[in-house]
Amino acid sequence: EKVTPHDLLLLGRSGMGGGRRLMLTLHRRRQFVIVVLLLLVLVLLLSLALLPDSSCEIALPAVASHRGFDMDSLLSMPRVSSMSALLHAGVRSFDVDLFWTADATAGFFVGHPPSLTSTLGLTQPLSLISSSELKRRALERTGELLPLSSLLDLLKRSASDIDLVSLELKNPEQVEWPRRLLQLYEQIGHSGMAHKLALVALSAEQADKHATAQASAQVSVGLHRLLRDLDAPLKRDDGSPRADLSALFKETSALSEQYTGWSVSAKLADEELMAAARASRMPVYVWVVDDEASLRRTWRLGATALITNRPAWAFQTLHAWHAEACSPSTMPTRT
Repeated sequence: EKVTPHDLLLLGRSGMGGGRRLMLTLHRRRQFVIVVLLLLVLVLLLSLALLPDSSCEIALPAVASHRGFDMDSLLSMPRVSSMSALLHAGVRSFDVDLFWTADATAGFFVGHPPSLTSTLGLTQPLSLISSSELKRRALERTGELLPLSSLLDLLKRSASDIDLVSLELKNPEQVEWPRRLLQLYEQIGHSGMAHKLALVALSAEQADKHATAQASAQVSVGLHRLLRDLDAPLKRDDGSPRADLSALFKETSALSEQYTGWSVSAKLADEELMAAARASRMPVYVWVVDDEASLRRTWRLGATALITNRPAWAFQTLHAWHAEACSPSTMPTRT
C-alpha cells in the first residue's frame, strides 16, 4: 500500500513507537484490501460456475402436442391413432380442449370448438348440436370424433409413456359450465388417471369453481393458471402484451394449494416472468410454439414445457440443437 506524505510526517513526529504503530496500521489495511479482493474473486468464480456456459447446460423443455395431432400431418382433428403416433415419436405430453354437445348423456369430446365448427361447416355452437349430428359430419369430412373416454383409455394403456395431459373445458361463459365441470371431474375420478391430468383456470374466480367441483367429486387434479396475451396489459415502450406479475404473484400466493403451474402465452414469456415463476416455484408451460425463433427462445428461457401444433418437428429440432450445442467442437472451455 502506498505511503502518503501525511503518513511520513506522522512517522517523523511520533518517533520509533509511533512508527511501529503506523506500520501495523498499514499492514492491517493491506490485509483488509487483500481479503476483500479475494472475496470478490471468489464470488466471480462462483457466479461463473453456476451460470451455463452454453445451451448444452440448459435442460430441454418437454414437448406437448397442442390439440392431440400434428399440424404437419395435415390432420384437422385429434384421433387415438394420431396421439399414439406422437407417443411413438417421443412426445410424452398433450394439451387439449374439451367440449360438450346438446345431448346431456353424450359426455365430453376432445377438440377445439372454433376449429371444429369451421372444419365441419357448422353455424351453431357445438353445445347446441347433438353428438349424433357431429359424428355424422365428422365421418363425412375428416374422421371420427374423439370422446374423452377414449383419451382416458389411451392414458391408462400408455400411462408409463405419458407425463401429463392438460385439459381446458371450453365455454366457461355458459350457465351450465359449472355443472359440466363437476361432471368432468367425476369422470376423471372414476378413470383413476387424475395424477396424469391437469386442468386450466383463467382467473381466481374460475380456480374457486374448480376447487368446488373437485371437492364435490372427491378428486384432486392439478390446476394451471392460464395466462393469455389477448387480455393482458400492454408495455409502455412498444405496446406488446405483458403479464401483470404483481397481481399474478399475489394470486398464486393466495392459491398456492391449488395452482400447480402456469400455462403462458409465448407472447408473455420473458425473463421477468420466468424469474417470478421460480420465486413462486411454479413450472411454466409455454404455448403455442410453432416456429424456430419462439422454439429457441422458449428453450433459452428455461421453460418446463412447450405446447406446439408441430410436436414432431419441435421434438426433433430441439434434440438436434442440443446435440450440436453439446458437441466437443462447440462446447466452451473454462480456464
